[in-house]
Amino acid sequence: MKFFHFLSLLLLSCMQAPTSQHPIFHKHQALIEKASQIEVARLGASPIRPEEQDKSKAYWGDYEVLEVKFLSPEEALAYQKAALDTSQYLNEQKKCPFQAQYGLRFSKKEQHITLVLAASGCEKVILLSSHKDIDQKHYDLKAESALYALWVN
Repeated sequence: MKFFHFLSLLLLSCMQAPTSQHPIFHKHQALIEKASQIEVARLGASPIRPEEQDKSKAYWGDYEVLEVKFLSPEEALAYQKAALDTSQYLNEQKKCPFQAQYGLRFSKKEQHITLVLAASGCEKVILLSSHKDIDQKHYDLKAESALYALWVN
């Protein structure tokens, strides 16, 4: 009898509705939620080819890190929430040149997801990641995105 009870519980757990995935980060949402390190930085506007990068400087992807802002636990949580807020992202194609301004990196062990945010006025983001299935993807952001507001606070 215990065996049948166990089988019925197992079947019920398998039949539960799957949790929905984030439309941008998909299965990598957990990396943002459980990041052990969250960093925000001001970046150089244009990418620098790897062979032209100065070895004494830090780069996120091909963007030079100009300044890193230290985050309180409350600020880190605010960035997590803003990055995962699906209302920040748009389903349109903005026709403006991408010039980086800020970067937001979520890391856990050797894995990372970095959001490279374009300068205000052309609200776009490029995802850089240790996961090749979402690396280098571009998305549009709403004009008053909370991701921009957090830097100035």
